[in-house]
Amino acid sequence: MNPKTFNETMIAILLIGFAIVIFQNQMILNAIAPQETPLMKLMSLPEMQEFQNYQASIEYLAIEDIQNLAEQYPNIYGDITSPIYRVELYGDKQILVLYDYAQNKILGMFEMMSAELGQ
Repeated sequence: MNPKTFNETMIAILLIGFAIVIFQNQMILNAIAPQETPLMKLMSLPEMQEFQNYQASIEYLAIEDIQNLAEQYPNIYGDITSPIYRVELYGDKQILVLYDYAQNKILGMFEMMSAELGQ
């Protein structure tokens, strides 16, 4: 093997080694400090403290979803103009939360009532 090929091979091996080390370090950092999820960010708000022990289901609503829902429920979704998360909380009460992750702001919070139909 000529010296030029040898040097190029060694440089390639070193670059691959550095890339692997950087990737492994990033994986370790992510394991130590996991990324904050929209639900984690929402539940850290003061308004949500009483619901900490509730079960939650979260759904991302794109603009198209919001427009469709606004046709059915204009009082709830009519004024929303950006993508949001719809969070349903289940515990002593059932709570619906409309959450703007980008603004870290609750747009609406509703207590859901279950109704039993007559027999």
